[in-house]
Amino acid sequence: MASIPILNSIDIIRKRMQELHGDFDVSLSRCRLQVNSIIEDLPSDWGITAETVSHKLKQLFELDWVEAVWNNFEECLNENI
Repeated sequence: MASIPILNSIDIIRKRMQELHGDFDVSLSRCRLQVNSIIEDLPSDWGITAETVSHKLKQLFELDWVEAVWNNFEECLNENI
């Protein structure tokens, strides 16, 4: 069995990371479309108000937060390849 040179493996990982970034963006877009459904389906016995969930979901989808999450992922990956 032939081994893949390390540099080639790193290039493959970086290429896949770029592909994942596209998947990440698509997944976020789909999640954003479900926010109202999540809030509407919130069980009342959980004792969490719709306002609280709405506020937290808004924070979760803020561009600065999303970019920070991706950058952190990318940084961790780069430090470990």
